[in-house]
Amino acid sequence: MFIFLLFCFMVFALLIKNIYNISKTATVFFFMTIWTVGLTVYQFQDWQIVRFSPHLFQLASQGHSFRNWMEVYTTFMGYELCMFLFPHVTKKSKLFQGVFIGHWVITIAQLIVILTAFGFFSFHQIESLLYPIIDLLDFIEMPFINRIENLVFSMFVFANLIVTVMYCFAALTAIKQTCPKVKPNRLEFVIVAMVFFIGYIPKYLGQSEQLLRKVLYTETYIAFVVPVVLICVLLYLKLKGKVPNNES
Repeated sequence: MFIFLLFCFMVFALLIKNIYNISKTATVFFFMTIWTVGLTVYQFQDWQIVRFSPHLFQLASQGHSFRNWMEVYTTFMGYELCMFLFPHVTKKSKLFQGVFIGHWVITIAQLIVILTAFGFFSFHQIESLLYPIIDLLDFIEMPFINRIENLVFSMFVFANLIVTVMYCFAALTAIKQTCPKVKPNRLEFVIVAMVFFIGYIPKYLGQSEQLLRKVLYTETYIAFVVPVVLICVLLYLKLKGKVPNNES
């Protein structure tokens, strides 16, 4: 919890900045973590295509279930946050181009890791391993560092940090619409304090994973429902002639 408290302090330090500084920080964090995908080259010498399961999408628990497809979608979740960036962009900002490129980068990185894991481990090993990516990194041996997985996974705290900051930024933007006269940094402190309180609830890893699954599923529903509701509201206002010219 002390480490998580330090994490929340970093969230607060970024949240009190404007979105331009947050985006620059996100860019730096991206280049600090994306290179880790290149570590898959160390598994190529032991990679064999015969280890792939001959039955595509078979033998998996609930292989073609709605729940499992939702698990896949949660990897790409977060695109709805771009709606909170609308007041900060112009027609020349190419916001959605960046969103599409970001999702393609995520897709390629995920495919590289998945193909590497299924060619390095057997199908039954994949079923039994709890954290196969950590096990992949555990096989990497370098003369100047021991247990490289500890170094690599410590860098992913930056990815978690920027995700937390962006969701806190979305919450801050929404709350400021209803409480515009609150003094600076007070709302930011309250939001980060709530993040720490929620993170304090789970006592062990299993509880954290269950809480995370519930949050991800809730966010998935919100990601689909909110844009649909927004489109319906805009269509209704357009029919009533109440939409400003620059939004029609």
